[in-house]
Amino acid sequence: MRKLKKVRDLWQDIMEVQEIRDVFTGQPVKKKKYDIDHFIPWSFVMNDELWNLMPMDASLNSSKSNRLPKWNPFFQNFAQNQYLMYQIIYDDMGIYKS
Repeated sequence: MRKLKKVRDLWQDIMEVQEIRDVFTGQPVKKKKYDIDHFIPWSFVMNDELWNLMPMDASLNSSKSNRLPKWNPFFQNFAQNQYLMYQIIYDDMGIYKS
């Protein structure tokens, strides 16, 4: 079983300082009511790298299955979340506890 607790903790810390929007719905991710899941399904990239793990509405996690997401309109939201995450890590290196 893959362990995503550290990634979840990181996103939780990020959400304390910055609103994060769900990649697929565009709605704000609700603190403590989300899952961490792969933007590109694990079955395609077979890793748990930080660049591919996003907070998302828990109800969407199972419904998206193992299909590749459509480029439009989701990639822009994905890239924005990634940018915010890495910007916050850069500004506060203590937030990312490897």
